[in-house]
Amino acid sequence: MTLSAEPPAPLRRLWQRKKVLTLTDLLQQLGRSVRTVRRHLHAWKCLASFNQNGRFYTLPAIPQFDPQGLWFHGDIGFSAHGHLPQTLVALVAQAPAGLTAAEIGQRLRLDPRSFLWQFHQHPGLQRQKHQGRFVYLAAQPRQAKAQLARRAKPEVTPVLPAPAEAVEILVTAIQHPGWSPERLSAALRTFHPHLTADTVRALFAHHGLTLKKPPRSIG
Repeated sequence: MTLSAEPPAPLRRLWQRKKVLTLTDLLQQLGRSVRTVRRHLHAWKCLASFNQNGRFYTLPAIPQFDPQGLWFHGDIGFSAHGHLPQTLVALVAQAPAGLTAAEIGQRLRLDPRSFLWQFHQHPGLQRQKHQGRFVYLAAQPRQAKAQLARRAKPEVTPVLPAPAEAVEILVTAIQHPGWSPERLSAALRTFHPHLTADTVRALFAHHGLTLKKPPRSIG
């Protein structure tokens, strides 16, 4: 059976409108077996989400990837690098100073505790302790050494939060002007477990803002 290089027009229009579809959606639209639908996905070069258990698919022309090769539709993430393992290796290799677990979680919008344990001995990565924290580095020894040296420099800038997270940080800071970066990050960690005080500081520094200090008590 010869497979077309593109999905039929009605399905393309649905995909363009919804941006992402599940296998169940595609089975309903195409009326074919799971095996045949998967063959179509391969022929159409569809991308599977790197999170949400790879349940969502999108056409290659739909994502608008950021400079790191990531695109999010709501909380569904897609990567130009492939699935989660390839994406993690690529992000670490791109990072001039490697990445900590918190920084990886920030980029991927995932709780690093939910998946990083799988990569402690990944052949495409190194993991070394630096100043009390594990840092994920490129597998190539020379690059890993340069990344660690860069991390030792004080000018390394923490990762900025995603736009939706930045809004939540700013709204919470307005509502609680006396809260420290530590308290702000702790208050939001239920929904953003990778959020750190350094990320909060980086957001305010990036926009030239200052956190208000609580008034001194008189007495």
